[in-house]
Amino acid sequence: MQYSGKRHHTAGFTLVELIVVISIMAGLLVVSFPVLRSFTGGRDGGRQIRKLMDLAETLKERAVQEEKDGFLYLDTASGKAFFSHGAMDESSSGNGMKPALVFDHDLRVVDVEFPGMPKEDTHLYRICFHRQGYSDFALIHLEKNGVPLTIKIEPFLSGTILLERFVTLEDCI
Repeated sequence: MQYSGKRHHTAGFTLVELIVVISIMAGLLVVSFPVLRSFTGGRDGGRQIRKLMDLAETLKERAVQEEKDGFLYLDTASGKAFFSHGAMDESSSGNGMKPALVFDHDLRVVDVEFPGMPKEDTHLYRICFHRQGYSDFALIHLEKNGVPLTIKIEPFLSGTILLERFVTLEDCI
């Protein structure tokens, strides 16, 4: 056997190639972080929006598990969200019901839109989560520091969707 002087090249990455790839990924992460942060609405407002979305999803699940209709009440005047297993009117929204969520000054609920129903001149909106596993189709219009947002609650889907603009029912149908 003769030695030809050629080395066998094994497949793999060099240290330089790995450093370049990691640097590119770190750069993309640094650039995308502000975009992701603005999508969730910043630190506090984004957390409150997420809590409202989680509350809607939890109420839908609880209605099925407990076999009771659940209600999410959004009071635009006080900036609070309540939930219950029974109906309540505007006068009882602040009496004896502990709010599930109190919105900060930079986040406010503008209104709630329902399909097939005319817009109401009210400050208390009710979204029903039925024990059969569906909910009212609702668009919760929010403003975060003047930026319009919409939370979309689908009747037969367990999740909620956050949209970075005001969405009307015509956009969804």
